[in-house]
Amino acid sequence: MSTQETQTPKDIKQEAKPIRWWTVALWAATIALLAMLPTIVQYKGLFVVYGDFTQQFIPMRIEAKRLLMTGAPWWSHNAGLGAGAGVLLTGSPFFWISMLSPEKWLPWAMGYTVVLKLATAACFSFLALKMFVSSRSAAVGAILYTFSGFTIINTEFLPIYADVIAFFPLLIIGTERVLRNQNHGFLILVASIAINLLVSFYMFAASSLFFVLYLLIRLLSTETKNKSRMRLIRTFIGGYLLGVGLASIIIFPKIYVCVIDCARAELRQERSWQQWLFFGPQRCLELVRVFFMPSEGMFQHAFYPNTASWSSTGIHLPLFGVTLVIAYMARHRDWLFRLLLVCTIITFVPLLNAAFCGFTMVAYTRWWFALAFLLALATSKIIDEWHTVQSVALRKYYLWSIAICTLLTVPFAIVNCYPNMLLKLYKIVPIGRIKWWYDGILEDSFMGGPKLMLAAGVLCVINYTLLWLVLFVPGWQKRLIFCLGIAAAINWAGFIQLNNKPSLKYVVHHAIHNAKEHKIPQFGQCRIDYPRSVFNYGLYINSPSPILFSSIRTPGLAHFQELTGCCDYLAVHSAMPFDRPALRSLLSVKYFVNYDPGDFELTMPGYQFVKETAGTQIYENEYFVPMGFSYDTYISESQLSQYSDCIEKVMLKAVVLSDDQILKYGQNMQQFAPVPVKCADFDWMSDAQEMKKHTCTDYTADSQGFGAKIDLEKPKMVFFSVPYGAGWTAFVDGKPAQIEKVNIGFLGLMLPAGQHNIEFRYFPPGLRLGAIVSGVSVIILLGYFIITAIVLKRSANRAREEFQT
Repeated sequence: MSTQETQTPKDIKQEAKPIRWWTVALWAATIALLAMLPTIVQYKGLFVVYGDFTQQFIPMRIEAKRLLMTGAPWWSHNAGLGAGAGVLLTGSPFFWISMLSPEKWLPWAMGYTVVLKLATAACFSFLALKMFVSSRSAAVGAILYTFSGFTIINTEFLPIYADVIAFFPLLIIGTERVLRNQNHGFLILVASIAINLLVSFYMFAASSLFFVLYLLIRLLSTETKNKSRMRLIRTFIGGYLLGVGLASIIIFPKIYVCVIDCARAELRQERSWQQWLFFGPQRCLELVRVFFMPSEGMFQHAFYPNTASWSSTGIHLPLFGVTLVIAYMARHRDWLFRLLLVCTIITFVPLLNAAFCGFTMVAYTRWWFALAFLLALATSKIIDEWHTVQSVALRKYYLWSIAICTLLTVPFAIVNCYPNMLLKLYKIVPIGRIKWWYDGILEDSFMGGPKLMLAAGVLCVINYTLLWLVLFVPGWQKRLIFCLGIAAAINWAGFIQLNNKPSLKYVVHHAIHNAKEHKIPQFGQCRIDYPRSVFNYGLYINSPSPILFSSIRTPGLAHFQELTGCCDYLAVHSAMPFDRPALRSLLSVKYFVNYDPGDFELTMPGYQFVKETAGTQIYENEYFVPMGFSYDTYISESQLSQYSDCIEKVMLKAVVLSDDQILKYGQNMQQFAPVPVKCADFDWMSDAQEMKKHTCTDYTADSQGFGAKIDLEKPKMVFFSVPYGAGWTAFVDGKPAQIEKVNIGFLGLMLPAGQHNIEFRYFPPGLRLGAIVSGVSVIILLGYFIITAIVLKRSANRAREEFQT
């Protein structure tokens, strides 16, 4: 830096005044509110984001509130065909804070708790960074981390991801305090492990792997003796296990759902060894670009086709990008350099990258919150060293960043704006040499087009212009925090406006503002169907529906949903196809709620108009079969494969049993269709009407299960369209009964002739074991502190006695 840019003694004295954590938290809250303000004004006080924010997280949070109000929040009948508490409840402090809000205000509360989360992230990251740099540099780094491209690109996921971003720095604080042998280091480590696990079981996999990497590189980069290293390793292992133990009461029920469900995705995809080791060229270009440019789209791409949508690929630091990170890596060869290098390698190797998200998807970079912290730390260290960095070097790194942005974007921008240029280019250059670069650029439906490219370019220009002022114009260093705040607010506000589609107003109108107007009768005794424009509409209006949009699928139903066309094994949205109306009868759907009669016309057979209220039309299914019906006919799973296009029609005539169940119960039942019948031959409407004669009565449901009565003239298999799984206990006439898994994933009971009272009770599997493990962990932690206090007291007394003698 030039002499004019060197800090004066007065500047040093001013910077020597420590910045407090609450000041940084206030800065972050202000930046967040400024970025959110256009949306808040647009939606009259409501902060909402297109996508999962409104279609998944808000309705799920509302349903969680309803469950908690029951006092026994074990089972939700509204979440699809039913889901346990592990799907809806979390241990995040912010979750429980939001639960203090009345149900009708939860959509507003969820938006504004994002501000609290980001303020917390800034606070904890400031405390973590201050362990390495001055308070001023730590404050800058905290804003960089809090509003990094990872935060911005995951805006629609912030109800969960912001919690992770907020508490991850605690893991760094705990680790460093143990490494430095500082007071309460072990306690902070244990607490940080526990709270990061409570916040997100899924993201904890990334935190854990990064924790191991961080610890190994820090230990190997010090001159600590081997005995001391082993002692530290034992301390970290003990702290990690104890932290996991403390969180077990919340986490164990989630393990039964998440671990099985996560295994369904990437591991079921067939990939060559090259695909596990190398990303495609365009994906690699995108991975490089997001380090240098602000995020512009989560599902739409401005520049490169064939780049995974919703993969959370954003990392740009507001104002600085990675300009000062490049400067740091050019000047240093320390542990941070090594860790950044290792993380970069992991980013570009699909197999290693996938490990950080439990191999659910190789393209997901949802562990980059940890990388964002490292980039913020490297940037903060250079800010601490500004007076030693030559201006010429900074200009070089700045120009490198500009050049990389230009090379990565301009060639694609030209082709996007002028498609004929690509045809001309193919005539000049052999297609094979450039096809890897431009392949799919005109066909990819997720390309955002010239407008999105222009917006991305404008955001980039704003950031690098402000960076030029801060780095090279005398006096502007004093305005660093101001420029950083402006850049962060513009980056996030711009991203929100670019990604909030016009259809968001439609969702807000029908799901949030008008939902309470629609009261469906017979709650819990039947289900509803509706158009697909608003996901989880049933949750919004407090009515059970087979339709569900959730990142966590009920594992036991995955196969049934695939066979009936509700979704494939990778989908997070389960919906009954409109061309399979018999599914509605099988799953006890009684009403169709058409909240948009202007754009959607109900054409399925068998629905009679009931009434219209607040612009919403309600139809009743005349082929509705009540919950709980009985079979005296069975079909084997192997035999069912002949009817893959109409299994729901078969299930209206016969229950699907496994070979073991057939051996056990087959003598009391008839086998279905000795001669195969074509799908077209089924009269499912008549079958549904016939099945109504063999249903339960007095069906009731609550948050602990359901009950019903039935009168059987002979032994039959009683079927309930509720997902089979661990946690269910059945009682028939007050006595425990054997639960069977029938119809490819549902609850069943084989009952003798006569009148029966049926009761199914659900208790989250793993909750009791988790409570025991958490209780034992608390006892161990208390014991540790008692022993430590005794040892310290004895050491102090011994030292006092030696001093007196």
